[in-house]
Amino acid sequence: MLTLANIKQIIEILQKTRNVKIDNWNYLKKFDQPGTFLNITEQDKQYQVQIIPLLGHDQLVCQNKLKKALEQYELLRQFEGNPYFLKCVENFIIQDHLLIKFERTQRSLQDLIDHSEKNISRSLFLRIAIQILEAVIFLHKNMLNLGEFNLSNVYLDKENNIKITHIIKEPFYQHQFKQQSQNNQQQEDLFTQEKDAQEQIQMRDLFKVGYILFFLAGGDQGVIKQSLNFICKESLIKKLRIEQDIQDLIEIILNPQKKNQNQKIEQLLELVNHLQEDKAVKNNEQNLFVIQEEQIFNNAVEYFEQQRHGLSLSILKQLIKYHKNNDKYHAWLGRCYIATQQTQEGQKWSKSALKINPNNGLAFFNLGNIYSDLLHIDAIKYYKKSLEFNPKSEKIYFNLGVFYGRKNMQEEAIKSYQDAIQINPNYYSAFNNLGSIFETIDKFNLAIKCFKKAIQIAPEKEEAYNNLGVTYYNKKKYEKSIKYFNKAVLLKPQSLKYKKNLLISKNYQ
Repeated sequence: MLTLANIKQIIEILQKTRNVKIDNWNYLKKFDQPGTFLNITEQDKQYQVQIIPLLGHDQLVCQNKLKKALEQYELLRQFEGNPYFLKCVENFIIQDHLLIKFERTQRSLQDLIDHSEKNISRSLFLRIAIQILEAVIFLHKNMLNLGEFNLSNVYLDKENNIKITHIIKEPFYQHQFKQQSQNNQQQEDLFTQEKDAQEQIQMRDLFKVGYILFFLAGGDQGVIKQSLNFICKESLIKKLRIEQDIQDLIEIILNPQKKNQNQKIEQLLELVNHLQEDKAVKNNEQNLFVIQEEQIFNNAVEYFEQQRHGLSLSILKQLIKYHKNNDKYHAWLGRCYIATQQTQEGQKWSKSALKINPNNGLAFFNLGNIYSDLLHIDAIKYYKKSLEFNPKSEKIYFNLGVFYGRKNMQEEAIKSYQDAIQINPNYYSAFNNLGSIFETIDKFNLAIKCFKKAIQIAPEKEEAYNNLGVTYYNKKKYEKSIKYFNKAVLLKPQSLKYKKNLLISKNYQ
């Protein structure tokens, strides 16, 4: 069982070992309720932590909790590119408790209702409805369903984007495409059974959505214990103090008619979008949508920078479905394809970005990278064209320097790296590459200066230590070369190249 004493001990360990600051003690008072988290700050970033006991009077119950928690963690990690699911950061164990660290949210839907003096605004209601329906469509298309889905465990971030915390994979999905040896009739019967089960579970998801929207519209939360027939018989939806079209929407969702649920949800999404476009107050509400879309795009860029190119590709493809002529999305999709070695696709999307907008600097940069990989001289033309639109981009100058270096155009490479450093004086890779150019043309003192600056900027990176060792070796200063080769090996012990360099230097000592 999770106790306040356990939590206090865990907090003390977190504060000592991870330099964590506890932001919200109020959550500790209701730690046993579902969907509550401990808010923390770690390395100036805000998170929330779920604490799950691994030991207790009933060990089987604890094991099941652990299993479910880890399954949930893996599912959320698998689909973290979707902005409507709570993003998992990591999990770890402290004193027989599993801690799962998530992105920080602002409040739950229950908090939203509890702290609203009157019904939430129409625009916020429709915004939440759209996001929930889009999330359910995504789940069903990926053979997943809503797990625990209630007001306490569906959250909102500071931009009022929903964050779903529980998704599940139903057992019948796992049986598909198995038992190939069965005869046709058996296979057809199995398919029919699974199809019926799938429709029932998807209908259940839709009812969960309906209940949530009913409560958000001001409905009595006590009816969760009642049947759908009770809600309809008592005309509880019609008694809501909201506009008629939203009443109709909730009634359609909670109508238990049997039909293709995915198709029904998509039709509902179209209806909600229509309601939003038809009556929403234009200025603020359209700005909210722009903020949401910008956040999704920023997620794609962040994933790209983390080298999680698959997630970035997936998000950008979805954005382009809604905005086919957005040159920024086309250029970024091209960049992702290039990063995943799909050069033809990268070239296609970069050129389509330029057709939409001939002044898209990123598209020219992409083409420069493609031709640079081919060692084609046109790389220079495209990089310079990109610089016309992004004159303060150290990355373009850096890549131009790399190309010049590979073409043995040393003076041009030096100039490009120096331009990159002038824009960003803490550019580790530029100093390291510039040092390598100086070392190649026997300007050892300049090379040493560059490598030492690179080490000062990023002492945890091993490459500059090795390069500095090579430079001292070429100057026949073997003791110093050994010192820096040792450091490179210490930082990357699996590198045979660094070990070989160290051994050669020792032989000359």
